[in-house]
Amino acid sequence: MTPLQLRLKNNPFAQALAAPVRACATTATRLPTPFLINFELLRHPSTGRPWCLPKGINANPKKKAPEVEAGDESTLSASTPTAGAATGPTVYALSRHALVSTLNRPASRSRMHSPRKAEKTGVQAKDVVWREDMADFTMKLLRERVVHELGYLASRSESNYLLGCKGAMTGETLPYQTGAVLWLGSTVPVKGDGAGINPPAYSTMSNGQPSDIQLAVYNLPRLLGDVQVARLRERLGRDIGHEEMLAIKSKSGCVAAQMWLWKLQGYMQGIQVTDGS
Repeated sequence: MTPLQLRLKNNPFAQALAAPVRACATTATRLPTPFLINFELLRHPSTGRPWCLPKGINANPKKKAPEVEAGDESTLSASTPTAGAATGPTVYALSRHALVSTLNRPASRSRMHSPRKAEKTGVQAKDVVWREDMADFTMKLLRERVVHELGYLASRSESNYLLGCKGAMTGETLPYQTGAVLWLGSTVPVKGDGAGINPPAYSTMSNGQPSDIQLAVYNLPRLLGDVQVARLRERLGRDIGHEEMLAIKSKSGCVAAQMWLWKLQGYMQGIQVTDGS
């Protein structure tokens, strides 16, 4: 493998752009799949009604489906994709909270369940169950997936995928071969120069090396909310769970986590959030 091939292999943005291209069913925009949300139809295990739910986001895909009372469809969620048999082809929509929110209107979902798809699957658009909170529900699943991926990296402590960063938020404090920066915020009230640090969306910082590569900075309190950040700190453990800033190494094993971080940040584009939301 050449040095260029190795850099591309370890680059989450290059991997995202190299993914298969699919079309958004509602806007016809063609993009690589990491920039889209994949939806599939699942049969409710008790009623047999088709539900449209996100596919491939669940952090625990092998988790056994819970028992569901007959007629109680509110308990079926995409966090248990094995709860029902898939029926029909999947469809894609732009990975944007604002766009998924518009799909609450049946007319907006008409292209997702076209007559042609209905003929193939035997499922009519009017029969498909759609969660009214689908936009927020999808965001919840993405947040859980990010925590899962970062927790996995932390569990591989021997690989040094995640490392704590001491000192000010500058490139000079970053370990060698850092691929991205995670800002978790302080666990105690901060006064002085560090009190105002709150990186906005799509922040970058120099890696502090002669190459001066700009690294993505992810503001986890904004992306995940306080509840999921607390969960993440628990999974990070005593060694790095208390850190204010972490570095993700530029290694192939870290690419998936960075792609999910980027996907969540893109999905939340334009949402007004406050820390703890």
